Amino acid sequence: MTNETETPRRSAVVTGSNRGIGRAVAEELARAGFDVCVNCSSERGLDEARAFAAALEADCGVRAIAVAANVADAAEAAALIDAAQEAFGRVDVLVNNAGITRDGLLARMKDEDFDAVIDVNLKGTFNCCKAAAQRMMKQRYGRIVNMSSVVGVAGNAGQANYAASKAGVIGLTKSIAGPQRHGQRRGPGLHRHRHDRRAVGKATRGHRGAHRVQAPRGARGRGEARALLGQRGRGLHHRTGCLHRRRYVAMSENIANAASTRRPDGTHRVVITGMGAVSPAGVGVQALWDAVMGRACCIGPVTRFDTADYDVHIAAEVRDFDATEHGITKKEARRFERFVQYAIVASDEALAQSGLNLEVEDTARIACVFGTGIGGIDELQSGFFTLAEKGPKRVSPLFIPTMIGNIAAGNLSIRYGLRGECLNVVTACATGAHSIGAAVRDIRHGYIDAALVGGTEESVSPICIAGFTNLSALTRAEDPKEASLPFDARRGGFVAGEGAGALVIESLESALARGAEPIAEITGFGSTGDAYHMTAPDPEATAITAAMAAALAEGGFTPADLGHLNAHGTGTPANDATESKALANLMGADAPAELPVTSIKGTTGHMLGAAGAVEAIVCALSVARDAVPPTAGFAEAAEDCPVAVVTEAVTDYPQKVALSTSLGFGGHNAALAFSPYKG
Repeated sequence: MTNETETPRRSAVVTGSNRGIGRAVAEELARAGFDVCVNCSSERGLDEARAFAAALEADCGVRAIAVAANVADAAEAAALIDAAQEAFGRVDVLVNNAGITRDGLLARMKDEDFDAVIDVNLKGTFNCCKAAAQRMMKQRYGRIVNMSSVVGVAGNAGQANYAASKAGVIGLTKSIAGPQRHGQRRGPGLHRHRHDRRAVGKATRGHRGAHRVQAPRGARGRGEARALLGQRGRGLHHRTGCLHRRRYVAMSENIANAASTRRPDGTHRVVITGMGAVSPAGVGVQALWDAVMGRACCIGPVTRFDTADYDVHIAAEVRDFDATEHGITKKEARRFERFVQYAIVASDEALAQSGLNLEVEDTARIACVFGTGIGGIDELQSGFFTLAEKGPKRVSPLFIPTMIGNIAAGNLSIRYGLRGECLNVVTACATGAHSIGAAVRDIRHGYIDAALVGGTEESVSPICIAGFTNLSALTRAEDPKEASLPFDARRGGFVAGEGAGALVIESLESALARGAEPIAEITGFGSTGDAYHMTAPDPEATAITAAMAAALAEGGFTPADLGHLNAHGTGTPANDATESKALANLMGADAPAELPVTSIKGTTGHMLGAAGAVEAIVCALSVARDAVPPTAGFAEAAEDCPVAVVTEAVTDYPQKVALSTSLGFGGHNAALAFSPYKG
């Protein structure tokens, strides 16, 4: 005798399922035979959600609907569950995945950013649980999976709001699930759990690209739990709630398969997901951006040492910098030279903005490429004095590991647990740009998935100022506002600056898989050598022109596509004339007079090994924000610099691509191409 009563198909609601991990969960549920309600937060994403739902119906043979609902609003959360109930007749599974980030260091975090994260991540989970539980209790069946994060257990710098929300989700889940002791079970399939970092760290290479999901095993109906987990019999221990290493779960190995994530030549696209800066404008990228867009001058008298016997008395210092106010311990501040401190503070900001969770990512696939042009020059000078005055036995045993240039990259790798390549690039004033370019190539070819990159420098020191002065590289101007004059007829040398710029860059696949929002795309990199002179650039500019052309060509662009040039623009006679010549070589004799050219060194001075990274940040923000910053200090066009120097901030200026160029002593040339991220 056959049972003619048709068993209803199970149904599921997945919040925040338009992209990333939510999309992967919805796909897995549909493949397992569940009807699926796809959710986006607003009407703006509804067309995309409907297209995704239609694809699930076509590919998996299930019913699927799309509903726009902001889960932070209790009424909209209830309406979401009601819509699924009406469409499918029941709601069997709820996956609370919707979440946002609004990262920032605690001292600068806005109240509204804290509230927004709590409202969506924690209150949104509560709202949906409450609405779904009412339905599930009536039908005496249901499963709820709440997505949390290791950050909710361990915390993460720059994510106080996110960590608090995810800790709240863990507590909420434990509370509404009730105790599970000796087989006693309560609630509609809700179960307490905790994260096992070791399990995450031991994830297989094949699952690395997907987000890690710890999901509980159902009190009943293990088949449904297996469908959610995608693995037979794996889940949480029914008594302890501990996630065993062998029970690690990764949902959807191919989250971004449908996206166009490779360039036509088969290489990976590279995007920027985080930025951080310490500059003469202050701590933070926003301080830097505000200064350059406002044509500010951050140059002033040298305060770090007495310049009475020097011919140069001004510099672009990082003023009022106390590392202990920015997440560095007193012990670290005593041990680390300023160039390392700058690198750490900038990197903390970049990683916080990126949302890269180093507790769960495969850090063997994340590199650190961070350079310095000079390194620990203060410690070097101090060590020589100690040796000369007190003898060899009084030289600190930490002298070498404190002053060597690679120790910035080394300490960053140690601090964040980055186990991919750890490199220190040294190409003088092109260091920051070459550090970015080296990592870009590694990502393009698949050697790594992501990298922390940048440059750092502590150049305002007695020996540096003396050496650059006697080389006739520094301006002797006394008025800070008349000192750093890129492309100006009055230019007479650069102003020594210091600080650090840090970026988190990664393959587009990696960024999309974890739901990150790219800031801009690095579409090209060119690197050449002048083979000309130890300190002077080649006046014919052949090699730097080749680097610029290569960076454009790598992204499929021509010189006609160029929106603006963020020039090296040091304010030295030779450099600015050479760059002007390079632009003429690239664009044609007349074109440079029309293309916007800017240099931020009128604001920041010349940050040497950090310059290329800091200028890359500004250039990337320029294409992302449809803007070009002005050149502080510029007033009178030089005859040997026939370029269109920007004197007032340009806004509402969309660009296909922009270039940032860097030139270093020894003939080191680098050009980076940046484009707005278009998906």
